[in-house]
Amino acid sequence: MEEGLIGLMGGSFDPIHCSHIALAREAMEQASLHKVLFLVSGRPPHKQSLGASAQDRLAMARLALENEPWAEASDVELRPGTVYTVDTLRLLQERLPGRSFAYIIGGDTLLDLRNWRRFPEVAGLCSFLAAMRGGVQDGPVRQEAKRLAEEFGARIRLLPLSPAPLSSTQVRSRLRQGLSTEGLLPASVREYIDQHQLYGEE
Repeated sequence: MEEGLIGLMGGSFDPIHCSHIALAREAMEQASLHKVLFLVSGRPPHKQSLGASAQDRLAMARLALENEPWAEASDVELRPGTVYTVDTLRLLQERLPGRSFAYIIGGDTLLDLRNWRRFPEVAGLCSFLAAMRGGVQDGPVRQEAKRLAEEFGARIRLLPLSPAPLSSTQVRSRLRQGLSTEGLLPASVREYIDQHQLYGEE
């Protein structure tokens, strides 16, 4: 990957947790990224409802990353209407002219990449770092990566990363039950959640 490459990690981060940060750090180290932008989604097209508001999720991401000099929470996807990656990449090009971007995704997401809105354009705007984690078969991912490269010129690098131990769904469940999130959430994020009474009973 080229020098000064900026990693992009999209998600609702509802809430951001330690595994998100660990994944981004591993990708940064393996691909020698200059930094990683956490793109907090406003209205992702595949999710209908979220547990916390966009502004709360952005605030939590900023708190979680305040001691990570290589990472930054971005508001570029907090736009009105449905947010698509192709539009985000165009905006990032305007904000950071001359920089190159690598989108950090999971192997399962790679299998769906060709269905992304205006994917041929997306493939020209960024490369991809696909995290090979547990639960996703290696063979189909490698085959699809090869097909995407041949059909669209997609630049894809597969990264062998450690298994993800938890999800935001699991964290929200623990929060609703009033259980400890030590080691799962940064302390500053848990304090914010408690202070603003987020993720109570549904």
